[in-house]
Amino acid sequence: MHMKNSLPRVVLAGRTNAGKSTLFNTLSGVTQSIVSPIPGTTRDLNVSTITWRDCSFELIDSGGLDAAAIGLIEQKVQAKAQDALLQADVIVFVIDSQQELTALDFTIAKNLKKMNTPIILAANKADNTRQKQRLAPELYKLGLGDLHALSGLNGTGTGDLLDVVVDRLQKKDYQPVRSDVRVSIIGKTNVGKSSLINALIGQDWAITSHLPHTTREPRDSNIQFDGKNITLVDTAGLRKHDAKAGRIEKISAGKTIHAIRRSDISLFITDATVPLSSQDLAIAHLALESRNGIIIVVNKWDAIPDKHPQTIDLFINRYQHYMPWLSWAPIIFISAEQKQRMHELLKLIMSVQEARQRRLGPEELKKILSHISLPRGRVSKHPPTKLTGLVQTDTSPPTFLLSTNRRNPINAAIINLVEKQLRAQYDFNGTPININVRKRN
Repeated sequence: MHMKNSLPRVVLAGRTNAGKSTLFNTLSGVTQSIVSPIPGTTRDLNVSTITWRDCSFELIDSGGLDAAAIGLIEQKVQAKAQDALLQADVIVFVIDSQQELTALDFTIAKNLKKMNTPIILAANKADNTRQKQRLAPELYKLGLGDLHALSGLNGTGTGDLLDVVVDRLQKKDYQPVRSDVRVSIIGKTNVGKSSLINALIGQDWAITSHLPHTTREPRDSNIQFDGKNITLVDTAGLRKHDAKAGRIEKISAGKTIHAIRRSDISLFITDATVPLSSQDLAIAHLALESRNGIIIVVNKWDAIPDKHPQTIDLFINRYQHYMPWLSWAPIIFISAEQKQRMHELLKLIMSVQEARQRRLGPEELKKILSHISLPRGRVSKHPPTKLTGLVQTDTSPPTFLLSTNRRNPINAAIINLVEKQLRAQYDFNGTPININVRKRN
């Protein structure tokens, strides 16, 4: 298990509100970074794979390099940005061309030059020629070479910037990482989602804090396990609807829901030290509605005192009592902080993905039907239902078409019988099963 670092890294750096996130979204073609006039909106490192002129690289949007980092989270943002710069192959120093240069800009430029990493000076928000001409003399004082004026908002000059980036990367033929399974980390605020990401990738990459809503944007991390590439998506914690929630928090929730829908599997993280709530159930329903594979992860297991052999059974019974509609979802007990059972969790992820891709043949499905005993009709005008065929039409999730001799709607209990037999005979652990019905013509 290790981080996949086969691509070079290009880091967008600069002080807050220089337009780094807007530029990141334009270059990546995906609205991944949340854009806001509020300073310090970007906290985690947003990463996107860019391919330009047959050269692939990771574009990284870092937090603002402000000198004054007062709070704990702000200090961690600064540390993450510095770590990203130390690992960068190319740095794009983004300046707000509509603002006068400040002493902080000169300080950042001085510190960047000490890293001995190629630096590209990008003057953002330069929407017209007159503005570009006015900027040039002042920005050359930074001592960073040629100025590249652009507009992250409308895309002007971004192609030229990518040309320069590729030239600095010496046109090496890097290939993008192909993901075998995409896994979203979901749950309420403060259940340890970012800590789990850090434990799985072996780096303090996601910002963790005891404060809720530390993670605001879904962010991808790629790891390799047993020869397979796993993309982990750290999402913002979801809480009950609050009419007073700020704009950034509402956008974060929307992006989390979008990330769930784009995933193959959702790790539904719960806190072992806190009873299940209606919000936990609502989050699990989001994953279920997206027809993801689901693994229930009970975090902070190390914090449960006086455990005995029956403790796990008690927890499993409790979860199945509150979520009987997830009886097919495996439950694993971990401690992200102690890095407990990380290997077992990754094995479980790959097992669920295999179940999602499982395809059964005609003989196997005929065997399923032979094991199903249907109740007979009670009166002659309601003859007994007969199942005339079962075929698999899709995978991820496994989808089946059930044929019957009835024109009337088939009883849901019969569909449940078919699903029960499918699960009893074959391993569909962790994945929902879709069963559609075709009635007799």
